[in-house]
Amino acid sequence: MSASAYSLSAIVPEAGFDITAGKTTRGGRGTGPLDHRFCPRCMTWICTRIAGMGDMVNVRPTLFNDTTRAAPFVKTMIVDRMPFAVTGAAHSYAGFPAEADFPALMAAYAAQA
Repeated sequence: MSASAYSLSAIVPEAGFDITAGKTTRGGRGTGPLDHRFCPRCMTWICTRIAGMGDMVNVRPTLFNDTTRAAPFVKTMIVDRMPFAVTGAAHSYAGFPAEADFPALMAAYAAQA
């Protein structure tokens, strides 16, 4: 999804997220529980809706009007990370967090925000 050692995303409530211009197109593999949305002109990844995540959306924080709060908090897929890819995130997972971990992660984020 990214031609980089980093792929930053933020989980936000659907109600607090809006695409303000243009339309998106589905990208990635286009199947399964991940609905990756891209700009149809340049194919930049914009957001992902994940089946089972309820009203939450993964968004590229580089697209936010205010990026001051976009510092990494959780790093995932570190089993595949490049040695130089260091973020300073407080939490780390070899793959993705288990669904049961999300309430504690969200509480920890809210406490430091």
